[in-house]
Amino acid sequence: VRSFFYNMEQADADIRLAADAKFGVVGNTTAQELAKHCIKADLIPKIQSRKGLAEELGAYIHRKSDKKSNKKSK
Repeated sequence: VRSFFYNMEQADADIRLAADAKFGVVGNTTAQELAKHCIKADLIPKIQSRKGLAEELGAYIHRKSDKKSNKKSK
């Protein structure tokens, strides 16, 4: 989280560039750090680890992909 905001600052980027972004974190501690910047984590894995995040993120992306495919086929 700190690196993300550090790099945003170094790039002189406006946070509104991330307005449509979804934020996934490894666990509650990272979610709390993100909340310090008034951003709520969209995804906190049940198993709070890199592997847990990767697995749940993969499932999230798969669900989104399926929804898009279903809309296109209608």
